[in-house]
Amino acid sequence: MEVITDPRELFGRFQRSTRYREAFDAFYHGKRVAEDVTHEERRRAFEDSEKAKAALVAFARTEVAFVYAREDYAPASRAAIDDYIGAVRRQQGEIGARSSAGAGRETLEALDAERTRRHVELADTLVENREVPNRLMGRTLGRLILIDRGLDSVEGALEPFVDGASRALR
Repeated sequence: MEVITDPRELFGRFQRSTRYREAFDAFYHGKRVAEDVTHEERRRAFEDSEKAKAALVAFARTEVAFVYAREDYAPASRAAIDDYIGAVRRQQGEIGARSSAGAGRETLEALDAERTRRHVELADTLVENREVPNRLMGRTLGRLILIDRGLDSVEGALEPFVDGASRALR
């Protein structure tokens, strides 16, 4: 399997893949799209959908091997990725410590809120640096980076993000 480290290459390959075309077609199957809607508008709508998120995760894990390589990102993106990974590691450590002590609902909600904030900041930075097309794809790339670092799973990347800390204690 070919290793891809550059986020722009990952998205370019994804957009040209059979998996993308099949997910795109499935997204629009049975939908009536106005004639004046351009292909670019349809592409943007699809790429901002859960179906595109699932297709990208599958593509990055089964058709190519996505590996996070820090040097392939803009400096601001590298800093945001470092902050996000650090926040996730701290959260996981705190969840582990608190789960044995019986973490309360407020603690879990605070952990989820902090991780979500870092995740959104990362996604927005990736968009600003034109490394991904939109916030959802930025969040998805963030999760793929966590998977590569052993901090998340494919199943976790497909679930709604805000449930992260609560899921860890089930």
